[in-house]
Amino acid sequence: CTSSWTSPACGVQPSCDNEASRDWIGFEFQEPQQAQCFQLKLQAAHLVGSVQLFGCKSPPPALAERSCWKVEDHCEPMEVSDLNTPTTISGAVFMSDNQPVVQDTSCSMTVSEEVAMERFDSLISGERASNPILSCFCQQQLMEVGPQLMLPPYDTDVKRVCEEWSIEQNLAIGQLLGATAAVLVLNQVLLMVYQALSKWERHETESEVAQSQFWKLFLAQFLNTGVLVLLVNASFKELPAILLPLRTVLNVGTGQYDDFSVSWFVSVGSGLCLTIFMQVFSTTVPPLVMAFFVKPCMACFLARGEVVESRMNRIYQLPEWNLALRMAQTLTVVFVICTYSSGMPGLYIVGFTYSIVAFWMDKWCLLAGSAKPPAYNETIIKNTMNFLPVAAFLHTIIAGWTLGNQDLLPSAWSQLAPLAEMAFGFTIADYEETITAYRNGSDDTKAQLQYEYFGARLLDFGRESCWLLLLIFLVFCVYYIVYWTVSLFLRPFIAPFLFALRDRLNCNGGSAHKGDGTFEELVKECGTHNVVYSYKLAANNKYRSAWLAISHTAQQAKKSESE
Repeated sequence: CTSSWTSPACGVQPSCDNEASRDWIGFEFQEPQQAQCFQLKLQAAHLVGSVQLFGCKSPPPALAERSCWKVEDHCEPMEVSDLNTPTTISGAVFMSDNQPVVQDTSCSMTVSEEVAMERFDSLISGERASNPILSCFCQQQLMEVGPQLMLPPYDTDVKRVCEEWSIEQNLAIGQLLGATAAVLVLNQVLLMVYQALSKWERHETESEVAQSQFWKLFLAQFLNTGVLVLLVNASFKELPAILLPLRTVLNVGTGQYDDFSVSWFVSVGSGLCLTIFMQVFSTTVPPLVMAFFVKPCMACFLARGEVVESRMNRIYQLPEWNLALRMAQTLTVVFVICTYSSGMPGLYIVGFTYSIVAFWMDKWCLLAGSAKPPAYNETIIKNTMNFLPVAAFLHTIIAGWTLGNQDLLPSAWSQLAPLAEMAFGFTIADYEETITAYRNGSDDTKAQLQYEYFGARLLDFGRESCWLLLLIFLVFCVYYIVYWTVSLFLRPFIAPFLFALRDRLNCNGGSAHKGDGTFEELVKECGTHNVVYSYKLAANNKYRSAWLAISHTAQQAKKSESE
């Protein structure tokens, strides 16, 4: 520091009403610096509970002219720092912990029109939209005046001051709506692509076709709606060589956020909420429009001059009910809400609204505006239910990462912190060292420490705010490790033993195998234990789907003959 600034002495009465500027101290650096944190050393007789920093681009006037100079009107405010000062201390001085320097984006301080006009005149065009003081002034005026502040013509002093800010905000809103519309359009394109690909797979039943379309559509839509938006706005300083094409093609890791923050929820989270809210109507209304407007209009046009009965039947046939698409769209909404709802509880309201609207819209469209669907089996519904634990697992990860963020929700270490240290391989001392080095480091240092920072952030699962999430997360991890290990590697070895054990229990576990009971009772007992008792297709679970399809075809044939 080359020099220090001091406010007028507290005992001196200033010549103007500017009491707020009499209790501050300032330092001027030799070169511009980006302060990341600070630490205060206070005397025992002069303890304070909180302090607020301001960043000034120019020094204050001379001391003789400083009595009316107001820090709040000339410098950019930072968030108020709570020093956690004890009521009494044992020594002569108190040393605070490292306090982060975070710009105040909440506009907690009122900016007067005079101050805004002065700052407007001191800046050139292109700098005014990003200036924090002008930005806060315009936000406050927007709350008072309303949306007309952002609309041309900019013919008043207030509108002229906020002109560049208003134009930038209008462009941001347009980009948000455009990105939301692009996501919805891309989802429809994916539908057409996967419908064509499923035909090339040559499935044997309609259920297999629907199942194939379902999981392709779901994975593509969830990645497009809920995952890609997170990765594009994330700031990955370095990517592995195998993932570099994703940076070039999809801009993965080129954003400005290396963690969840208030600004992330404002800019990215709001767009995500808007996208999911638009899904409420963009996925339920189009089938109704096709059934009750587009299809009748096309039928009236195509039926002109048509006299062949088979063609007339095809023309007037109602649209098909796409079970795979609706299941994929609904599961996408459920997954996105479960994933991000811990930091944006408003998504629960969106999900509740979607459930009501989708139920009644789908019921109306299916029963009154769709052709009779084919006879699907239960496979697609069961597989959909099997996906839901994955949504709960993603919710646990994002919730623990969000609730453990000390910039958003500060909390102390819980009694399960040692368990978190053992699970994630980080000690609290390593955590403090890594977090401090990353946040206070330069861009090159952050690039080197970013993945260590991510590893250290996992230790926040051991905080008091998310100790229960830590237990749930570990249970999920153990379950999936055991499940996939058994499914991929151990199943061929343990399957004979499980079969023998199950057969042993079935053979010796009941009175049915001792010859007691009637034939019907024995058949019922065999069905309970999944024992095949007949050569009929209906009696074997492996061929039951084929038996249902054959029976359905036979019933349809008899019905056609009777008609």
